[in-house]
Amino acid sequence: MSAFQITPFGLAIIVIYSFAIGSVALFLGRQLKDFRWRWWMLAPPALVLLALPWAEEAWIAWHFHQACKDAGVKVYRTVEVEGYLNAATSIYERQKVSLGPQFPNNPTELADFEKQGFRYFENLLTDGGARHLERVDDKVIVTLLDKPEARYHVVYHHRPTRHRYEEPIGWRLEKTERQVIDSQTGEILGRSTTIRRWYPMVDAIWIGLFGSYPKVCPGPQSPLSTPQPPFPQSVLKPASHS
Repeated sequence: MSAFQITPFGLAIIVIYSFAIGSVALFLGRQLKDFRWRWWMLAPPALVLLALPWAEEAWIAWHFHQACKDAGVKVYRTVEVEGYLNAATSIYERQKVSLGPQFPNNPTELADFEKQGFRYFENLLTDGGARHLERVDDKVIVTLLDKPEARYHVVYHHRPTRHRYEEPIGWRLEKTERQVIDSQTGEILGRSTTIRRWYPMVDAIWIGLFGSYPKVCPGPQSPLSTPQPPFPQSVLKPASHS
């Protein structure tokens, strides 16, 4: 599907905008009717202004389409692990972590934990330690570690602040990329990349009043619409036990 994206309301705004530019140009032309070269002076800036909305959308659409070629899940190497650190989720404060058994009255969450097949999972703490969830007998126990036990980490490629991980890659374009890395060697074993494009300014003028939703790639209405394997499960496999 084409990455071109202007709504009917956006087209209506362009028509009104174009009419205004044309009216101003005609008015100035009449005011300068005794000036022989008036249209040579007025036509170029008027044409540039008329082309701006279309040029903006064409730029966004083309670059979105190009960026989508590198989107999706890429697996470079798979490994079997006992567990991993997911640093691409919430970062916990040590003093606010609930310790001890988890999911005591929630068999669904316990079943989901078991279904994934890993012995443990970890999350980052704000002080660099780890929240460690591990199956012990018939319970999942939470403990706190001074540093992660897991060698393999799921991280955001770009995370300038604790709550921001979208990377600007061009006008009205963003990229979010999670990676599985080997914390000992720095090797990237796989990545999952999502590209977002926002509406051009003619639509942002009114869509912002109701909440703006970007077009996402991969997605059902993007240049890359093929089903993607699960991430990070396509890279990190539960260790088999004999």
